[in-house]
Amino acid sequence: MRVKDILDTTLLLLIGVIYYTIFQPIFPVSGLKPDFTLAVLFVIILMKDDFRIITFSILFLSIFASLFTTFSGSWINVIEKVISCGLLYHLVHYLRKYISNQEIMICIISLVGTVLSGCIFCALAEAFVGLPVPFSIFLRKVILPSAFMNLGIAYVLYISFKYSEETLEVSLNKKM
Repeated sequence: MRVKDILDTTLLLLIGVIYYTIFQPIFPVSGLKPDFTLAVLFVIILMKDDFRIITFSILFLSIFASLFTTFSGSWINVIEKVISCGLLYHLVHYLRKYISNQEIMICIISLVGTVLSGCIFCALAEAFVGLPVPFSIFLRKVILPSAFMNLGIAYVLYISFKYSEETLEVSLNKKM
């Protein structure tokens, strides 16, 4: 684990916290808001191959999301993120054998990951606290729009961090 990886991850976590606190509920379904912390987690899972950093990031953002959620049963966020991001971690390692383009990979991961996370969240919420509306409405009005928003955010974050890493590396190589 390098200091650079810890600093990159910390910056991404900060961006996730800012996104989560700035955006208010925009969907008409029981005050739910898109979980932009997922986009940050997807970028961390794709860019950092250190399981300790990924585990810390998942736990940090899931606890943060639980503290500031607008949905009853906030502890569900922790369980949901651990399950969905754990599955995505393994999916990323599997897909790396077949997809070499990382930009395509972040798009696939963010879409699949957000839908998976939303479905797991709804299943857990239904089982423990109950959903105020049917699952099909959550899917159409919250999960799918969130998936496309997370795709855009994850793609921009990934491209930005890749560009900054390449620029920093070129700059450091010129000085040596």
